[in-house]
Amino acid sequence: MYLNKKFLALILLMLLQMPLAYAACSISAKNVAFGTYNPFNTNPTTSKGDISVVCGLQESFTISLSKGMGNTFNPRSMYSGAYSLNYNLYLDASYTTIWGDGSSGTGQIKRGPILPVCTTMLPCSFTLYGSIPASQTDVAAGMYTDQITVTIKF
Repeated sequence: MYLNKKFLALILLMLLQMPLAYAACSISAKNVAFGTYNPFNTNPTTSKGDISVVCGLQESFTISLSKGMGNTFNPRSMYSGAYSLNYNLYLDASYTTIWGDGSSGTGQIKRGPILPVCTTMLPCSFTLYGSIPASQTDVAAGMYTDQITVTIKF
């Protein structure tokens, strides 16, 4: 009986020292910077950004993007005063799936609890592909910006 109490005490001590896996995720994003847009260029202007995620073990999550200041997913709009410039953000390098919230034909990142595991030792990174359509000749020179909210649900 004395050995069983020591064994039980050892197990309890080991459990108290184990780190707890908790339901939490953090997210960070690198801006998509297009640089100079030439309205007479016949090719789209493209750029990339990055979203990194760190979660507790076995955590499922979904990453969605807002519509931005233009209030639509297709197209999104950047603004410089009263002028706007159409653009969009995509899940894929072929610029076919608009990254949104899953509504209006948009997609979002969904990860289950098995793989990949996105921990502080191995964060998950997702590329954000941006594209400004060519030949938008009705824009004025200036700095165009938009504000996108990145949301992670876990």
